Amino acid sequence: MEQELSDLWDTADTRVLSAHSSLPSLPLVAYPDPWAKLKAEPDLRVGTVTAMMLGERGGGDRAWGHWMSTRPWSTLKARHLVQLGGDLVRCQAAQRTLAQYIDLAPVGHDSRAVHVRAAEIIEEQLKDIALAIESMSAIEYELLRERTADEHFQDGCLTNFSSHLLKRSQVFTPFEEHRMNHGTWAALPWWSLVVHGRKEQRAVEGFLNRGNLRLGVAAESPDELVISCEEPDLGASWVSARLIFDLRDVVQACELLLLGRRQSVVVDFLTERIDEWDDRQVHLAGSLDLSLGPEIGATLTAVATRALRRLLPDSPGPSLYHEGVPALDRLLGSSRLPRIARCPR
Repeated sequence: MEQELSDLWDTADTRVLSAHSSLPSLPLVAYPDPWAKLKAEPDLRVGTVTAMMLGERGGGDRAWGHWMSTRPWSTLKARHLVQLGGDLVRCQAAQRTLAQYIDLAPVGHDSRAVHVRAAEIIEEQLKDIALAIESMSAIEYELLRERTADEHFQDGCLTNFSSHLLKRSQVFTPFEEHRMNHGTWAALPWWSLVVHGRKEQRAVEGFLNRGNLRLGVAAESPDELVISCEEPDLGASWVSARLIFDLRDVVQACELLLLGRRQSVVVDFLTERIDEWDDRQVHLAGSLDLSLGPEIGATLTAVATRALRRLLPDSPGPSLYHEGVPALDRLLGSSRLPRIARCPR
């Protein structure tokens, strides 16, 4: 949130930034450090075995390295997530390895008791981690959890696309009559719709009062996706519009991915008139911050990911959080300028 306010909206006042952040300054103040617990363990053998399981011997180092390489955010800016996420994957790896050792150890053997106690310590730490995760915000949990290969690929594509939008000039899209326009403003999805006549204006007033808009999604071909807006239940007030995304166009495929991952978009409702000099005047009737919801968001993300995979065959995800997909960067560099659908203020 603070990064968006600073980078996209030029907000510099630290009081404003802190007011928009609900995260505690010391989020893990009561969280027990597993390494401190091991140092306090009275049985040296148990402490040593547990430390080995959390490190290289038990696969903890490897699990931690993999988890760190798949973070879509700067690990320098969220130390508590690095600590908690690192402990989580280390403990999970150690738990799996210890279970194998316990199964193989003879009943009554001294080593079995050591491994059983080590497994108990790991289980206790996992419970503490679960409690810490429960107290986190949804955004923190999203950054913490394991990510799939597709999500990793999406993270890289969005890194490229956001950079592309902020570096290149955007072209203002002339508003076409009776058609919804899609595009972006900076790195935000943005739609616009010109309304005509009193019927459509009453429909827009209903959208703005209700705070919602009914959408439908249809993949009419492998190369095209249509998002429709149709509100026949408004009686005499009725609006119908369609957004067409060309999935062969890398900019539109990235825009669709951004839309699916954000699960929200701002819609500008515009009116127009011809003034006495025969010039077209466009005015903003109102804006709606539209939530797409997880179901539509997941559908759009899946369609966009398949389209980008086709456009970028054999392209893996980035190796680090801040890296994009090189092939996509080259493709975006040679593509058309992104369209902007936001009404000029």
